[in-house]
Amino acid sequence: MNAPAALDAPIREGLDKVDLLKPGEGFLDLTAGARGNGSGWAGFARGEAGWKFAPAGSAFAFGEAEYGDAGPAWQAGIGVRATW
Repeated sequence: MNAPAALDAPIREGLDKVDLLKPGEGFLDLTAGARGNGSGWAGFARGEAGWKFAPAGSAFAFGEAEYGDAGPAWQAGIGVRATW
């Protein structure tokens, strides 16, 4: 089974970021905001977490949600990468 490209790409990009860390390091990024104009508005929130748990092992997860005039939308994903 293949993940949709819109979901697969952020997971692979996140694992690439984690692979640049030293073993034992990790990160957490949380962002939120809103935008609007005369015809509508939208708010969003996004979270990312990554951890390089071993020289050859990485984990990454993300979640994001948006709500606006078009209604709610969200996506989330998790990935683990091991090399040997």
